[in-house]
Amino acid sequence: MRFKNIQFAVLLIVGACFLPITQSHADEATIKVTLLGTGGGPGGGGPNLVTKKMNATTLVEAGGQQFLFDAGRGAFLRLAELSPQHVSRTDKVFLTHLHSDHIVDLSDLFLNGSGRGSRPNFYVWGPTGTAEMTGHLAKAYDWDLTYRTNPRRPKLVMTGRDVSEGVVYDQDGIKITAFDVDHWPPRKQARDRAEFPALGYRLDYKGRSVVISGDTRPTKNMVKFAAGADVLIHEVHVGLDGSERGGVRPVRGAHHTSPREAGEIFAETKPKLAVYTHIVWGRKSEQDLIDLTRDTYSGPLVVGQEMMQIEIGDKVKVLK
Repeated sequence: MRFKNIQFAVLLIVGACFLPITQSHADEATIKVTLLGTGGGPGGGGPNLVTKKMNATTLVEAGGQQFLFDAGRGAFLRLAELSPQHVSRTDKVFLTHLHSDHIVDLSDLFLNGSGRGSRPNFYVWGPTGTAEMTGHLAKAYDWDLTYRTNPRRPKLVMTGRDVSEGVVYDQDGIKITAFDVDHWPPRKQARDRAEFPALGYRLDYKGRSVVISGDTRPTKNMVKFAAGADVLIHEVHVGLDGSERGGVRPVRGAHHTSPREAGEIFAETKPKLAVYTHIVWGRKSEQDLIDLTRDTYSGPLVVGQEMMQIEIGDKVKVLK
């Protein structure tokens, strides 16, 4: 069992649409989600978690393809834990924003991932600044790439693409839509949003869907793009009290979403399953997170754990 306690795996089940099982019987239209990491921030989400929690990174598999959303600390090793094939097939990464805890494993994935499995082209989508950042990374490793490149194989290439709100991938029945979220620094104002772009993503496949919030304050755009989704994977700062917003001094963690605020978003969007990731604990407990969310939301909810898998088919199932 991947979890120390069954309560960590499934916290509360409401409604017949959500069913935890031990084995998967997926059909061809199934979407499979793996939470490779759920830690929030460079420190893993709280005191003493820096070596215990991997950064929030989500793998989505659909239609015989796989897509990685963010590439924080541990992404490469967690993919390898799934299987060597998961590593060699990861050549498409979608970044929510350019904070270090969302990009530090890009280098490892690029140098030791899909290119070694005959996929030399490594693609990265993300907000403005992504193309420049990936260009610098590729340049930084050029000596290493030149040294190691087999003359009978093409040299590895990382291609970064700046994207904004709208459809950013549409191929083989899989559509990925980016949408704007709000993650400017607490010391800044809303007018500075454009200086610090951040995105959420929605993946749709054969009538099924998963939404990944990225890092964000509560925003109506999340409600707009997550409406009708089967699974909504949302960030949370457990120590943040949403009622403190709007004061003269910046609220620590105000660039994130409180449990009560996340609950309001879940209540409006009504996913078949709401999932927490990028959890900033703020010295609070898992029970605190559940209780605070229940102030505003009574639907299906799980607190994400590393390597938790979710299957989106006729029903939404948490796989153990």
